[in-house]
Amino acid sequence: MDQFAALRALRAIVDAGSFTAAAERLGTTHSAMSRQLRQLEEHLQVRLLDRNSRRLSLTEAGRGYYREAASLLDRLQEADEQARAGQAQPSGTVRISVPQVVASQELPHWLPTFLQRYPQVALDLSADDQLVDVVGGGFDLALRIAPSLPDSQLVARELASCPRILVAAPAYLARHGLPRQAADLEQHALLGFSPTASMPPWQLHGPRGATASI
Repeated sequence: MDQFAALRALRAIVDAGSFTAAAERLGTTHSAMSRQLRQLEEHLQVRLLDRNSRRLSLTEAGRGYYREAASLLDRLQEADEQARAGQAQPSGTVRISVPQVVASQELPHWLPTFLQRYPQVALDLSADDQLVDVVGGGFDLALRIAPSLPDSQLVARELASCPRILVAAPAYLARHGLPRQAADLEQHALLGFSPTASMPPWQLHGPRGATASI
């Protein structure tokens, strides 16, 4: 038995004054309303309504139960409306983990507009290049710069692309020579960024679609 549905049926029957009118109000059938009331009475082991072919009325036990049920349904409706209002206007504190470069270079451009649009949201930012345990660390959101993410139960969305290119100082090239093909890089000193202890291979893409992993 769906007890909330049965409570709604009881309230509709009492308020409408008949099973037929209550069924029309809830968009169901007379037999469905009768079945829900019967199941509710069987569940409670008490008769809630006295009814005959002409009229129905609440029993003594039914009057007290109806009063509490109506109050409960009113509070439930109020809770539903508050929840929907919260969705319409987000509020509360959001704890976010971001890389330092994002905190310094990107957030100053994003945050003013966001905070102006959602003035009831407070942001708690943690800028750290180490990969954090999002759930264990109590974070609601984490921004990451990565070619891919490990499989997990977390939901990921791509916010922006971050293309990278290879560069070198002229003085370095003067000393060590200009690499002519991808394999030449194996003989050069390479400096890369990785938020973890291991450096992932560089995936290079040539102008004609060729690829190489270094």
